[in-house]
Amino acid sequence: MSDSDRQNDNRDIQTPETVGGAVSESGTVYLFAAGIAAQVGCLLTVITGGAVVGGLVLDQALNTKPIFLFILLLASIPLNLMMIYRFTLYQARRAQASQQPVTRKRGKIGGVGDTDDET
Repeated sequence: MSDSDRQNDNRDIQTPETVGGAVSESGTVYLFAAGIAAQVGCLLTVITGGAVVGGLVLDQALNTKPIFLFILLLASIPLNLMMIYRFTLYQARRAQASQQPVTRKRGKIGGVGDTDDET
């Protein structure tokens, strides 16, 4: 089978996310969720990494080997949970706001376009 035959075979495959050649709305939702999960993972890594580095630096500076490392790691657990909650809540509100249609009220501009005429 040649390369052009393989490319033609791949074009014929229709998945639920790519029906008609365009990404469906469920595919967009999955991509959005995957993006949030990746951002949360990076946030967790930064917070936990900062706790480890800070603990090691404090332990070395004060000559107390594992004490500050364990304290900062334990302190990072509730901080991570709080940040996950706040970040996902923020992203959920942002997603809901972007899905709501923009409605405009018709106003009276110099008497034109007024829908409440009593004449």
